[in-house]
Amino acid sequence: MLIEKFFVPGYELIELGLQAIDMSRLGHSQFVVLAGKNGAGKSRILNKLIEYIGQRNGYTGDPENIDRNIQTYKNDINNNPPDHERQVGWKQELERISKQRTIAKERLLSK
Repeated sequence: MLIEKFFVPGYELIELGLQAIDMSRLGHSQFVVLAGKNGAGKSRILNKLIEYIGQRNGYTGDPENIDRNIQTYKNDINNNPPDHERQVGWKQELERISKQRTIAKERLLSK
């Protein structure tokens, strides 16, 4: 996998002690050097990248298909009473696939 872009918003990195990561020009070279002093955050950045790759690999299907699934869950949530027995499950699944879609389409792009 050749990673072209890696983006993590700052709010996801607060507890790691890092600022937002925006590596949007990675596709221009086959090699990237991540350099810094001990404790600068190199391993934390790589661990976040590994986490995103794992979540992205869990993303299946084309973007249009996942967009349809997201819309289906939104419709189920909105068209059923709040106390419906499946509301919690629909909301959890909507959150999960929405995050996967974001990672796959906006935060970790690869060839």
